Amino acid sequence: MSDDQTTAGEHAAGWYPDPLGRAEVRYFDGTAWTEHISTEGDQQVDPFGTDASMTEGLVDFALTGANAAKFTFNRPQWAGTGHLFTEPVLVVQQQGGMLVTSSNYEIEGHDGTRLGSVRQVGQSGAQQALRALTKYDKHMSHRFEVLDADGNVMLQLHRPAKMMKSKILVSDGAGNEIGKVVQENAFRKIRFDLQVGDQSIGQIKGTSWSDWDFDIFDSSGKEIGKVVKTFQGLSKAMLRGSDAYVVAMHEPLHDPLRQMVIASGVCIDTALHPEESRGLLR
Repeated sequence: MSDDQTTAGEHAAGWYPDPLGRAEVRYFDGTAWTEHISTEGDQQVDPFGTDASMTEGLVDFALTGANAAKFTFNRPQWAGTGHLFTEPVLVVQQQGGMLVTSSNYEIEGHDGTRLGSVRQVGQSGAQQALRALTKYDKHMSHRFEVLDADGNVMLQLHRPAKMMKSKILVSDGAGNEIGKVVQENAFRKIRFDLQVGDQSIGQIKGTSWSDWDFDIFDSSGKEIGKVVKTFQGLSKAMLRGSDAYVVAMHEPLHDPLRQMVIASGVCIDTALHPEESRGLLR
């Protein structure tokens, strides 16, 4: 394809790097992107489709640029009821700054409605100093509380001290154990196992070795959701810790799977420390 082909109508139909970043390639029919995707030769249909509001303006950049455009989704696949545990899409935004001493997040719905927050708890003054001035805190133990919009503690997360692979212990608001999120590998496409008791009830799998997108599966191997990192722009990217994620569930889930999926959506950032995720581990 020549470099002077700059309009959608001049691009031949065919497979090109997926501008939404959810597969290796996506089929372009000569006019618009389609729902047909392929990764390592495995052709599938993207359940999120290619809504015009998501792909508008991407054709030229994705087909002529050296790198595919990075886009995410925020359209729900089913109707929620307005609570943290009953919404199909959670937008998790880390509160960043030039000097970060703790990891705190705000959680919104797809329409911007505030659904809750995540706050880091139990840090000593020494730990806060290490977080602000060094990278050593990535190996230390961390604790978080997930709150709904009314301030009720819905989940408690504990990541014990680690060297390479992480484990997140998940409890309910009263401190009763639910399960754990176990990182299975430390390089390339990162995988997490969702465990309740001695059983695996699902998995989270990275979609590529260099990306921050994850697919969520139940115990049968059915895809039930996605976790996708969003681009926040240069001003946000310059602030340490200013990460954002979209956690989307394809269908209503039931506990404990629902609790584990929501916990996973906010703990992926703590399991893969920002410095690691941009270098060693990713």
